[in-house]
Amino acid sequence: MTENGTLLSDQIARLIDLGTKIKDTGLPETALIDSIFEFTYILKRIQELTPALQIDITTANQGQLNLYSRSTKVLRFYSQCLLIWGCRILDILGEIADIKVPPAIKLARNILAAHYGTADGKLKSNLTKEKGFTVGPQFSPSGNFKYVIGPLGSPASIASPLELDRIEELFKKYCPEETGFNWWFACHKVLHQSTREVTQADLKEIEGFIRNNGGMITDSQEIIESVVQSTEKYVESVIGK
Repeated sequence: MTENGTLLSDQIARLIDLGTKIKDTGLPETALIDSIFEFTYILKRIQELTPALQIDITTANQGQLNLYSRSTKVLRFYSQCLLIWGCRILDILGEIADIKVPPAIKLARNILAAHYGTADGKLKSNLTKEKGFTVGPQFSPSGNFKYVIGPLGSPASIASPLELDRIEELFKKYCPEETGFNWWFACHKVLHQSTREVTQADLKEIEGFIRNNGGMITDSQEIIESVVQSTEKYVESVIGK
């Protein structure tokens, strides 16, 4: 099993253990418990399917290629389930334990839930049934899905000069130590830096830029880690009472 596969196994086991420790005292605890176990089922299915992607396509036989194609299609579905159920758990924890949903995860969920209606301007005309992460998040053989709205040549290819200048300003403001700049990951870097909390006004600008021009938003490992850590925090707070 790969290192990422071992990590995912540990995360699944941890969530199952946490789920058994939550007392079923009625809603919303019942919904939380059910959602956690449904989430672990989704993770198990992803774990079962990803080995089919770990092949050399150039030397694979027809049977391996057919399995690769089928697994890819099913993984697209489960990658969307992972985002929706992960955010559902975080939303419930936000209601009962005042645990905040990371802005990147909430944004990705909202874009998925609203499909392409959240896009505007030139991005909207570039998105089709076959494009955009709502159909197929980018994913690696390791099983880590990247939720990217696109694909386009680059967000910079359709953004206005004013939008580009503003995002560069925000990147310098929140990521002063970063030496590399990439338009696909600029907003992602700002949302995931830990030095400064992004203000609501700046967050609104970042969301608007991604919705209108594209870019990477979050990945599956961030979602899983947020669910595990937030659930741990909740269970520890309840047991400690």
